[in-house]
Amino acid sequence: MSSGGCSRLLTMASDAWAEIVVSADGQEVTIGRVVGPRPDMATVDALARLQLAAARLGCTVQLRTLRPELAELVELAGLQRLFVPGVEPGG
Repeated sequence: MSSGGCSRLLTMASDAWAEIVVSADGQEVTIGRVVGPRPDMATVDALARLQLAAARLGCTVQLRTLRPELAELVELAGLQRLFVPGVEPGG
């Protein structure tokens, strides 16, 4: 992941596209927010890579307070069940 992708994902800001929450062993920690210009598929790719890295460590990543623009891209990529609590496959 490029340093631009990291800064886009982890910078804290009030105009965030979503909050990034990592869960493991019943504990949750908000690690950052998705910020920056309008999200695109590169943003979703970076989030998918973060989810993969977290899974390798026995953790999960959830997105909270998604704004509609990012939620649509996550759904378009078919990844909503990975990031959004309570979403079932195909739902």
